[in-house]
Amino acid sequence: KLKIDESAIRRNAAQQERILNAIIERFPGRLVLYSVCSFTAPESDGVMDAMMRTQAIELLDIDGFLQRYKFAFRRGRYGYYLLPTPSLNNDLFYISLFRTKR
Repeated sequence: KLKIDESAIRRNAAQQERILNAIIERFPGRLVLYSVCSFTAPESDGVMDAMMRTQAIELLDIDGFLQRYKFAFRRGRYGYYLLPTPSLNNDLFYISLFRTKR
């Protein structure tokens, strides 16, 4: 994680946008969980911002689910940053659940 530079972040975000665009186009009316092991804004809420501007998707609230399973999290603009906890032994990552509308 410490070796990632700005150009790698931009490349990763662009690739993630291409993947999500392909999924959204091919699977109308489906649930999609976007998850990345990244805490950078371009790869998390930045990718989802692009999806919100260019695709017909509906964000789904998963606060209750995360609380029920005792995840520590911080809500982003379009998703959730899952924070490390000793009891879950998880790493930091970002998730956003949405439904495609087409």
